[in-house]
Amino acid sequence: MKRVLLCEDEDVMITAIEFRLQKIGCQTVKVRTFDAAVQAFQIDPPDLTIISLTLAQQGGQKFLQWVKQASGRTVPVIIISNLEQEEEVMEAFAAGADDFITKPFKPTELILRVMRLLDKYTEG
Repeated sequence: MKRVLLCEDEDVMITAIEFRLQKIGCQTVKVRTFDAAVQAFQIDPPDLTIISLTLAQQGGQKFLQWVKQASGRTVPVIIISNLEQEEEVMEAFAAGADDFITKPFKPTELILRVMRLLDKYTEG
């Protein structure tokens, strides 16, 4: 079972994403802050991470940088963000984000992107 670390602080988004990921057989670990994200990642590294740029206290951008630079692992990252955060999205790609999806998103699009990255970066 593939593990996805979901870093989001909006209840509705967490519920919607978790539901869709479970339908394709993924186990979801949900966190709402940078500190919780780092702790969850270190305890049991995920196969993929979904990070909201609106994570509390600029935690989304900070956690992306941590995953790509300090974690010591190669884990794909999908950024989810509001459309008006264009500059932050560009910074996220510069920091190593693998994909990006705009809120609100089509659930099917998110799942296709998740499956593509899981297929690309993981075995079995």
